[in-house]
Amino acid sequence: MKSTEVRYFPPTWMEIPIYVLAVGALVAITGPNIWRSGCGSDVSRCEYELLQVAGALDRWIVEHRCLPEHGLRALHDTPAASGEPYLEFAPVDPWCNPLRLEPPETGRLSYRLTSSGEDALFDTDDDVVFSPMGE
Repeated sequence: MKSTEVRYFPPTWMEIPIYVLAVGALVAITGPNIWRSGCGSDVSRCEYELLQVAGALDRWIVEHRCLPEHGLRALHDTPAASGEPYLEFAPVDPWCNPLRLEPPETGRLSYRLTSSGEDALFDTDDDVVFSPMGE
């Protein structure tokens, strides 16, 4: 019975640059996509947190028939009728910037929640806005 022997041949000096170029091309193609998807996850997280804050704000409005006088921080600091706070976390965005609550111009109980985004400046292109009435 013959034994089959597997021999390992290391790459030659001509093959190494080809491997380096192939890996570099893969990184060049996939790197920007991976980077962009990581940045977008903060915006998605911000949208989700705005929905949570809006839910807590809606419960506040049902119980008090008005918007919080002392801003969104009241949702975290003031207990609800159940004894627990309306929000378990402080109302900040993923970049640790405070959220802005904009009351309506009219007497309705609509509102608008705004995150200043990554640049921490309101009224710029990267702001994330939530309005329950779609205004």
